[in-house]
Amino acid sequence: MTVTVIKANKREIPPDLPPSVWWDLVNQYQMNGTGLKYWYNPAFEALTPEQLSRVQAKGAVWYEYTGTYPDDIAVWWEIRQARREELLPLTEEVVEGVIDGDNVLHCGFCDARWSDRPERCKLCGRLIAISPESE
Repeated sequence: MTVTVIKANKREIPPDLPPSVWWDLVNQYQMNGTGLKYWYNPAFEALTPEQLSRVQAKGAVWYEYTGTYPDDIAVWWEIRQARREELLPLTEEVVEGVIDGDNVLHCGFCDARWSDRPERCKLCGRLIAISPESE
């Protein structure tokens, strides 16, 4: 029995597309070289050729299923890894965080949830400011 681990974030997958179907399509697009070659994001400069072809394949699947180009790819796996490896500079953009009734912090940009209240969202990389009224 083979188990496949999908390294991704649910925000990378077009709405209503099952993750396993998305994973197979991304792999197929990457293998066939049918990614979005003309689509550009400044983060591409820091990616390895393999990471770049993967992101372009993910962009092609996104475009095929939504009809639009991805607006923000800060939460995509390859971009997050490049930030962690310090290949991409961290943004100084500050977003407003909200603390919910369960005392969980929500990023004001990507809505990631954090119980440990980081200074910077570990998903999108933005600095999180917590307003006094939400505490």
